[in-house]
Amino acid sequence: MGGYLKYLLSAIGILLFATVGVYRFPENKKAVFETVSAIVPLSIEQVEQPDYKGYELIQKTDVNNNAVNMPLSGLAPENMVSIKKEDGAEVLKQRGMEHNPPKNKLTASFLQIVFDNDIFDNTDYYYTNGARLELVSPFAQRLPTSKLLPTFWNADISFQGLSLVQNIYTPVNPDTKEIRINDRPFSAYLSLGHFRESYNYERGLRMWSEISIGVLGPASMGDYVQSSIHDIEPVGWQNQIENDIVFNYSFLIEKLLLSRKNIEMKVNANAHIGTIYDKAGGGLTFRFGRFKKLLENSVIAYRPNGRPQVSFWFFTKVNASLIGYDATLQGGMFNKSSIYIIDNKMVKRTVLNASAGLSLFYRGFGIEIENVYVSPEFEGAYDFRYGRIKLVFGL
Repeated sequence: MGGYLKYLLSAIGILLFATVGVYRFPENKKAVFETVSAIVPLSIEQVEQPDYKGYELIQKTDVNNNAVNMPLSGLAPENMVSIKKEDGAEVLKQRGMEHNPPKNKLTASFLQIVFDNDIFDNTDYYYTNGARLELVSPFAQRLPTSKLLPTFWNADISFQGLSLVQNIYTPVNPDTKEIRINDRPFSAYLSLGHFRESYNYERGLRMWSEISIGVLGPASMGDYVQSSIHDIEPVGWQNQIENDIVFNYSFLIEKLLLSRKNIEMKVNANAHIGTIYDKAGGGLTFRFGRFKKLLENSVIAYRPNGRPQVSFWFFTKVNASLIGYDATLQGGMFNKSSIYIIDNKMVKRTVLNASAGLSLFYRGFGIEIENVYVSPEFEGAYDFRYGRIKLVFGL
């Protein structure tokens, strides 16, 4: 255990060092460019902001001398008209026209529903059911926990939201009251989280973080939910892991390795620290299709008055994790009264996740279908698979 813990702490240290390098230090001074959205070239009469400020609005005039408000930056810089401040209205670069500016980064709202279940793979064991509900809204920025969620300096897009999560786990045979030694215990947890997601297009970076609190054990009502969706009611929940507190901090940073018109490849590093999971890892994502650069949720870019567009892509992901602690296997950190748990020595310290799927977005709606493979999580365990459906609704 000591050796694995050393590797885990080393991985977390590297991750935090990389995060500080990206998050804390400002970019070097460069020639300042504005990105404006127009059907015809613009002339600039007044620039009220001396520095680049993301989506903050400044006053400009069009060719007919009508005052208009335009954003300093656009959602997809490669599709905008770039104008150098000191050169007035000289157009230095034009790769296309965007008819409508994106939503202000502080006002975009959407609802996301994620449903996981192993029935899609005709199995019924281990991670058997999961649900995640996310609401992104400007009011989340006013919560005091915002200060614990990092973002990029001069982020092109940054939004916050709340999440409600319930995950349910069972052994291979959930229809017996007897405890099967060396099998996964019954367990479930329920948590409420506050998360932030931000993007830096110049560096090709995405950052996501979340702080969550909740409960592990019978108070999470995992037995009630699973019984309500099964024809044959599982009867072994009397042996589930006992109540304990859930408090976790999760972080992910993602970097573009390859970005073309219809192809992207990204690498990520991630960590989860707290009472439910202690683990760190990294992985790769590859996708091809028609999509907005870096975005995995095209509802963010949707504008009701804009031209209808369809975004779609096929994707595959692979992620490897170093496991320090997993309360769904080993029981809560504080309550040691659970009838049955997996012994610490049996926990696999490296776990592989791989998946493939399809995403489709149109206007303010998106759907994603994914199939996930997970390698064995403890000695004597099977590998397993589950399906995921994600629905996104613009508000």
